[in-house]
Amino acid sequence: GASALVNKEGHVFNAMVGETLPVFEGPEKTAEKITKQYAIFSEILKPTNLKIVKLSLTQRAAWQVMTETGLTIELGRLEVEERMKRFVTVYQSTIAKLNKKISYADLWYPNGFAIRKPSEKVL
Repeated sequence: GASALVNKEGHVFNAMVGETLPVFEGPEKTAEKITKQYAIFSEILKPTNLKIVKLSLTQRAAWQVMTETGLTIELGRLEVEERMKRFVTVYQSTIAKLNKKISYADLWYPNGFAIRKPSEKVL
């Protein structure tokens, strides 16, 4: 969250910082787990140029990633790295070529995923 920092080993500490850092949210004592998963997800997402601005681990152990483009990726609890890799493969070959903003990707499905574009305001 916004109350402390986490180093690469997952240790929580307090300090002043002058730059924007990704936000980690999760149950108490999960900083190390979230830090490790952040590194893994960041590496998997590299080919897409999507940068993680927020990584959340819910009380029920489900992962959620928010990127700097405003895309929220719901990964669920199981096989999260495989799901993220599948998303990246499809993203590169189809979604990125559409030149449309995507606001949400639900990767909970075992053999695919659903995406949603931002809702358009009607006046």
